[in-house]
Amino acid sequence: MFWIRLGDIPLAILFTWLYNRTEGKSLLPVLLMHASMNATNDYLPRTKLTVYALLVMLYLLCFTCYALLGIVVLAVIFTDRMWRPKPTSEREAVPIQ
Repeated sequence: MFWIRLGDIPLAILFTWLYNRTEGKSLLPVLLMHASMNATNDYLPRTKLTVYALLVMLYLLCFTCYALLGIVVLAVIFTDRMWRPKPTSEREAVPIQ
């Protein structure tokens, strides 16, 4: 169970990033992404395998998805403009008169 909950950290980062990058801080893209993630279970192929084989496939699928999600999250974090410091002209404070 610990490993499944550990995957919630990159998801939270991804949801937060998506919320922060939308105009007007809209929740709609975050809700659509969350709903699409929940709906994917309905579209996964179902086969008649043993319970053990299904569990192994499920764990491998979850691990692969979380690994890919982690790679995407790291790529977004390190390549996005949001994480870079502002140019010096924007950082200068305006004196109060």
